[in-house]
Parts: sequence; structure tokens; C-alpha cells
Amino acid sequence: MLTRRLGLPILLCGIALSVLGPSRAFGQFVVDCTGNTPGAYTTINSVVPLLTNGAVVQITGPCTENVTIGGLDNLWIGAPWGQTALLQGSLTINGMQNLFLYGLNVTGSTGNGISISNSSNVALDACASSNNVNFGLNISDSTVFVQNTGTFNNNGSNGINASGAGDIGFDGSAGPINISNNACNGIELQDGEMNANGNLIISNNKSSCAPAPQLTGDAAGYGIQLQGHARAVLYVWNLAAGPDVISGNQAGGVDVNEGSEMSLSGSAPGSTGPWQTNVIEGNGPVGVYVGMGSQLTLWNGVQITNEPDAGVDVFGHSQVLINGDDQISNNATGPESTYPTRAGVRVDGNSEAFVRGGQISQNGGPGILELDNSSVDISSATFASNVGGTIVCDSSSWLVSDQPTRPGPSGFGQPCNVPNNFGPRFHGLSFPQRSDNSRIQAQEARYQKLISLR
Repeated sequence: MLTRRLGLPILLCGIALSVLGPSRAFGQFVVDCTGNTPGAYTTINSVVPLLTNGAVVQITGPCTENVTIGGLDNLWIGAPWGQTALLQGSLTINGMQNLFLYGLNVTGSTGNGISISNSSNVALDACASSNNVNFGLNISDSTVFVQNTGTFNNNGSNGINASGAGDIGFDGSAGPINISNNACNGIELQDGEMNANGNLIISNNKSSCAPAPQLTGDAAGYGIQLQGHARAVLYVWNLAAGPDVISGNQAGGVDVNEGSEMSLSGSAPGSTGPWQTNVIEGNGPVGVYVGMGSQLTLWNGVQITNEPDAGVDVFGHSQVLINGDDQISNNATGPESTYPTRAGVRVDGNSEAFVRGGQISQNGGPGILELDNSSVDISSATFASNVGGTIVCDSSSWLVSDQPTRPGPSGFGQPCNVPNNFGPRFHGLSFPQRSDNSRIQAQEARYQKLISLR
């Protein structure tokens, strides 16, 4: 079989795809939608029917079309190395395995920019999907990795939406992955998994697609929203990449809801290079909301600041573990008439907080506020200059602590109930394991080699 590459016929040859699969015959196709490359295909859709497992497609844009690809394995599609290719339209991927996309910039779709369903091992390397009517990236029952850099901004709904068994990973090794100024949540994850490894920037996402923000977590406009037993892990292992930053989102920084779980951590102690933090700052009303049977872990190097109502709000039979050198400060800065129960950490509605270390300081309400049959188990934490006192309880809440128990200023609250004299319990959790991004480097090296073949 013959194909066209830069107008010259070449024979298909076998090549070992050591990164994503076994040796397969492949075809190499060149698409130049400007028509400036003699003999090249002028649309992506003209190539799609010719694709077989292992094919390589190099694209020069702008291309104006809606593209659907499905049912294949080991495809490599993208711009020339170090460049981008604009697709004005949409890209739909269904039933794919081991797909590597490079440098594609999708915009202007009347629906979703990029849609991925029933697929596995899809890598978006230096790709973007912005200014689309619905989701920038929609993932359903698929595993997807956004790597090195990426942009998912100014979309009419969520920047990124993942549902079903929709698992997504982020690694901003080569630059920030930016998810900002979307009309709903930055990232919404329903019954799936998410992990990030630094340089994830989620900012200024709005509530314009839904009712105004509520204090219960039931709203759009969060940086990250987890629902339906979703799970998320945000660590900063790559010291050169920089921290994950969640800021300026209208409803709040993070919503962990409906039996979901989230863990956040900075870089490992003793790592070579500067300490990196995960930063949640200046959202509204809360930094992290944890509700309806959900769980949050802050494990070293997490900074939550400048939230008007609460830095961390734990509600509805939920739990938070604060461990190590975390900082929860300058929260509860909104007016008391708007946020009467404002606090650095609020534990409410039959919920629990386990605190081992950390700094809770300079908040406009209590450092920790316990309400409605909740409990706190705390030791080795540092409290300073919290306007509403250190730890404040109502009559139904309980405290095991190495801190003094006394009412807040002006008689707000009362000494916390102490269930026993055993003291705080030890929690023997190990530090999270370092991730490995060598696979990303191998994929990129393979792509560069494939598109350079002549």
C-alpha cells in the first residue's frame, strides 16, 4: 500500500513502538490545511479513513472541520515538533487505545472542544482546548493524561469534565497547565480519579452557568469539584515545575462532595531544590469544602489563605486530616453579617478533624470552630492571632487536644467537651510515593523520531 508524505510515495514499513505497544505496520501522513505543501492532504478528515494501527499524522493548520477518530491502536497525531496546529471545530475520540496527541489547539466548537470516550492511554502533550461553547475537554470512561503544558480556558461550561470511569492525570513539566475563566468549574470529576504533579493553575472560574454560589458546596464555579465518590491527588514532586495554584474561583477553591476523597501535599521533605507548596488562595467563599461523607487530607506543604468564610469547611459526616507543615491563615476575612460562623477550619454536622502539626493563624474567626456534634483530635499544631480564639465549640462538640479549652472572645462558644484523658492518638501514615514521568519523556522522544522520518 502507498501513502503520501510531502507529495512523495513511500512504502509502509514496520517499526517497534516500544512506548505504547508492539511492532506494527504504520503509515505516515502529512496534512497541511493551508494548501502550501505540494502533495499533502488538505484536511484531517481526508486522512481519517486511511488510518491504521501505528499511523503517524503530522498536521499544519489552521484546519476548519469537525474530526472523529475511533477504533484504532497506537496512533501519533499532532503538529511538527515545537509547533502548534489550530483546529477550528471539534475533535472526537472514541474506542481508542494508546493515542498520542501533540500541539493541537482546538477552539470554536459549537459543543465540546475535545471529547474522549471509551478509550485508554490517551496523552495530550502541549495541547489546548479553549473558547468552546460547552466543555473544553470532556472525558467519559477513559484514561487521559495531560502533560508538559496545556490550556483549557474560556469555555462555556467546565474547562475539563470527567465522568463514569473517567481518569485524568496532569504533569506540568514544561510549563503551566492552565484551566481558567470557564463559565462553570475548572475541573469537574464524577466517579473517577484525578492526579496532578505540579504546575496546575486553576483560576477565576465562574458560576455563570448555574445558580449563585452557596455555602453548602452545591454550586458551580469551583476550581475543582469532586462528586459521586471521585478521588483526587495533588502532589508537587517536580520541584522545577512549580506548585499547583487554585485561586480566584467564584464558588470556592475545591468542592469534595458525595463520598469523594482528596489528598494534597507539597514536595517531599529533604528534596533537592526549593520546597514547593500547593496553594489555595483568594477563592470565595471557602478554600476547600468537604461535605456529605467525604474526606480531605492535607499532608505537608499546603497553603490555604485569604478565603472570606473558611479556609477548610467540613460538613455532613465528613473528615479532614491536617498533617505536617501546612498553613491555614488569613481566612474568615469576610463580613461577620455575611459569614457568622467564619473560621480558619470549620467542623460541622457530625464531622471530624484530625490535626497533627500545621499553623492555623491570623484568621478573622476562631482557628477551629466545632459545631453540631462534631469532634477534633489535635496535637502539635501552632495557633496565633486568630480573632475568634484558638478552638471554639458549641455544647454538642468534643475535643481531644494538647491546646487549652476555653471560650472565644466576647463569650462566643464555650469550653469544648473532653471525652477522656487519653490524649490525641498517633496516626502512622507514610509519606506518599514519588511519581515517575519517564514515560512522558519516552513518548516525546518517540514522537520526535516518528515525525522526522522522510
